Amino acid sequence: MCTGVRLPRNIPVVVKKIISKIEKADIDIKNEPIVKIENIVVRGDFHQSINLDITSLLLTSAIYEPEVFPGLIYKITDPKICFLIFSSGKIIVTGSNDEEIIKKSVKKLAITLKKNGVLGDKKNEEEDNLDLLDI
Repeated sequence: MCTGVRLPRNIPVVVKKIISKIEKADIDIKNEPIVKIENIVVRGDFHQSINLDITSLLLTSAIYEPEVFPGLIYKITDPKICFLIFSSGKIIVTGSNDEEIIKKSVKKLAITLKKNGVLGDKKNEEEDNLDLLDI
């Protein structure tokens, strides 16, 4: 298992380095390793503060215990994604191995937060600030 690779295109380089180190230890590698991305972790920023007290009441299955952890934990089941949402507007997203699913889930979260008045202005629910979202 390998963690910390920032870009999928870097995976072959990392695998070659690992194989090289294993071979230097006189361990024979008979087959080419099978590489599979299991989980992608994404950092994002809505570029505005979020009231987590209100957000925790609006989102079903949200967990917010500021005495224990400073972020709101929000899990959705379809697709199975977990968001960590911070009052600064920053988020961490995990639970998928597909970039497109993550992007769609983040946009869906942004729209939900906007519709509930927690993020940005309610007027232009889908478009305002979505272009500012860094993921």
